[in-house]
Amino acid sequence: MKKNSKTFLNILFYIYVTVTYYSNLMNIIVPNDIQKVPVSILDDAEKTMLRFSFQKNKNGSRIHTVLQIADILNDYLQIVLLPNQTDLQPFQCGTGIHDVIEPLYVDMVFEDEYYINIDVIFVDNPLAFQYIKRTSVRFDI
Repeated sequence: MKKNSKTFLNILFYIYVTVTYYSNLMNIIVPNDIQKVPVSILDDAEKTMLRFSFQKNKNGSRIHTVLQIADILNDYLQIVLLPNQTDLQPFQCGTGIHDVIEPLYVDMVFEDEYYINIDVIFVDNPLAFQYIKRTSVRFDI
Protein backbone atom coordinates (compact mmCIF):
# COMPACT_ATOMS: atom_id res chain seq x y z
CA MET A 1 0.00 0.00 0.00
CA LYS A 2 1.26 3.46 -0.88
CA LYS A 3 0.45 6.67 0.98
CA ASN A 4 -0.97 8.24 -2.18
CA SER A 5 -3.36 5.38 -2.95
CA LYS A 6 -7.11 5.90 -2.70
CA THR A 7 -7.37 3.03 -0.19
CA PHE A 8 -4.78 4.60 2.11
CA LEU A 9 -6.50 7.99 1.93
CA ASN A 10 -9.86 6.39 2.77
CA ILE A 11 -8.36 4.55 5.75
CA LEU A 12 -6.70 7.75 6.93
CA PHE A 13 -10.01 9.59 6.68
CA TYR A 14 -12.03 7.02 8.65
CA ILE A 15 -9.41 6.70 11.39
CA TYR A 16 -9.10 10.50 11.55
CA VAL A 17 -12.89 10.86 11.97
CA THR A 18 -12.95 8.17 14.66
CA VAL A 19 -10.00 9.52 16.62
CA THR A 20 -11.24 13.11 16.36
CA TYR A 21 -14.60 12.02 17.76
CA TYR A 22 -12.91 10.37 20.77
CA SER A 23 -9.98 12.77 21.22
CA ASN A 24 -11.22 14.12 24.57
CA LEU A 25 -11.89 10.60 25.88
CA MET A 26 -8.39 9.53 24.81
CA ASN A 27 -6.79 12.81 25.99
CA ILE A 28 -4.92 13.33 22.74
CA ILE A 29 -4.22 16.20 20.39
CA VAL A 30 -5.46 15.58 16.84
CA PRO A 31 -3.95 17.82 14.16
CA ASN A 32 -6.42 20.10 12.38
CA ASP A 33 -4.87 19.07 9.07
CA ILE A 34 -5.47 15.39 8.25
CA GLN A 35 -2.22 15.34 6.24
CA LYS A 36 -0.25 16.02 9.43
CA VAL A 37 -1.36 12.82 11.16
CA PRO A 38 1.77 10.68 11.68
CA VAL A 39 1.12 7.26 10.13
CA SER A 40 3.40 4.40 9.20
CA ILE A 41 2.50 1.53 6.90
CA LEU A 42 3.77 -1.84 8.12
CA ASP A 43 3.26 -4.47 5.42
CA ASP A 44 4.14 -8.12 5.78
CA ALA A 45 3.06 -11.25 3.96
CA GLU A 46 0.07 -11.75 6.26
CA LYS A 47 -1.45 -8.31 6.72
CA THR A 48 -1.24 -4.58 6.22
CA MET A 49 -1.05 -2.62 9.44
CA LEU A 50 -1.11 1.14 9.79
CA ARG A 51 0.29 2.75 12.93
CA PHE A 52 -1.19 6.13 13.83
CA SER A 53 0.50 8.28 16.48
CA PHE A 54 -1.16 11.08 18.40
CA GLN A 55 0.41 13.39 20.91
CA LYS A 56 -0.94 13.20 24.44
CA ASN A 57 -2.50 16.29 25.96
CA LYS A 58 -0.30 17.06 28.98
CA ASN A 59 -3.04 19.19 30.57
CA GLY A 60 -5.61 16.45 30.81
CA SER A 61 -6.13 12.93 32.03
CA ARG A 62 -8.14 9.92 30.99
CA ILE A 63 -9.97 7.22 32.87
CA HIS A 64 -9.87 4.46 30.23
CA THR A 65 -7.08 1.95 29.73
CA VAL A 66 -5.54 1.40 26.31
CA LEU A 67 -7.45 -1.91 26.06
CA GLN A 68 -10.73 -0.11 26.70
CA ILE A 69 -9.81 2.56 24.15
CA ALA A 70 -9.18 -0.14 21.52
CA ASP A 71 -12.63 -1.61 22.21
CA ILE A 72 -14.29 1.81 22.05
CA LEU A 73 -12.60 2.66 18.75
CA ASN A 74 -13.51 -0.74 17.29
CA ASP A 75 -17.12 -0.39 18.35
CA TYR A 76 -17.39 2.99 16.67
CA LEU A 77 -15.74 1.72 13.48
CA GLN A 78 -17.63 -1.60 13.32
CA ILE A 79 -21.08 -0.38 14.35
CA VAL A 80 -21.36 3.28 13.36
CA LEU A 81 -18.84 4.41 10.78
CA LEU A 82 -17.89 1.56 8.44
CA PRO A 83 -21.32 0.03 7.72
CA ASN A 84 -22.53 3.43 6.48
CA GLN A 85 -19.77 4.06 3.94
CA THR A 86 -19.06 2.63 0.48
CA ASP A 87 -15.35 3.41 0.01
CA LEU A 88 -13.96 0.37 1.85
CA GLN A 89 -15.82 -2.88 1.37
CA PRO A 90 -16.26 -5.54 4.08
CA PHE A 91 -14.08 -8.59 3.55
CA GLN A 92 -15.77 -11.96 3.05
CA CYS A 93 -13.91 -15.21 3.60
CA GLY A 94 -16.58 -17.89 3.33
CA THR A 95 -20.30 -18.16 2.75
CA GLY A 96 -21.75 -17.76 6.24
CA ILE A 97 -22.83 -14.58 7.96
CA HIS A 98 -19.87 -14.90 10.36
CA ASP A 99 -17.48 -14.95 7.42
CA VAL A 100 -17.76 -11.21 6.74
CA ILE A 101 -15.99 -8.48 8.71
CA GLU A 102 -15.50 -4.77 8.21
CA PRO A 103 -12.18 -3.83 6.57
CA LEU A 104 -10.63 -1.89 9.48
CA TYR A 105 -9.85 -3.30 12.89
CA VAL A 106 -7.96 -1.65 15.76
CA ASP A 107 -5.51 -4.36 16.72
CA MET A 108 -3.72 -2.56 19.52
CA VAL A 109 -3.46 0.76 21.33
CA PHE A 110 -0.26 1.45 23.24
CA GLU A 111 1.38 4.49 24.72
CA ASP A 112 4.61 6.01 25.86
CA GLU A 113 5.25 9.21 27.78
CA TYR A 114 4.33 11.48 24.87
CA TYR A 115 2.21 9.54 22.37
CA ILE A 116 -0.72 7.18 22.03
CA ASN A 117 -0.23 4.80 19.10
CA ILE A 118 -3.05 2.99 17.35
CA ASP A 119 -2.36 -0.07 15.20
CA VAL A 120 -5.08 -0.64 12.61
CA ILE A 121 -5.29 -3.79 10.47
CA PHE A 122 -6.63 -3.41 6.95
CA VAL A 123 -8.55 -6.63 6.26
CA ASP A 124 -8.18 -7.21 2.53
CA ASN A 125 -7.07 -10.85 2.25
CA PRO A 126 -7.75 -14.25 3.85
CA LEU A 127 -4.58 -14.11 5.98
CA ALA A 128 -5.55 -10.78 7.54
CA PHE A 129 -9.09 -12.12 8.04
CA GLN A 130 -7.76 -15.20 9.86
CA TYR A 131 -5.41 -13.04 11.95
CA ILE A 132 -8.34 -10.98 13.19
CA LYS A 133 -10.43 -14.10 13.85
CA ARG A 134 -7.51 -15.69 15.78
CA THR A 135 -6.57 -12.71 17.90
CA SER A 136 -9.92 -11.13 18.65
CA VAL A 137 -12.46 -12.38 21.15
CA ARG A 138 -14.90 -10.02 19.44
CA PHE A 139 -15.24 -12.45 16.51
CA ASP A 140 -15.24 -15.71 18.44
CA ILE A 141 -18.37 -17.71 17.73
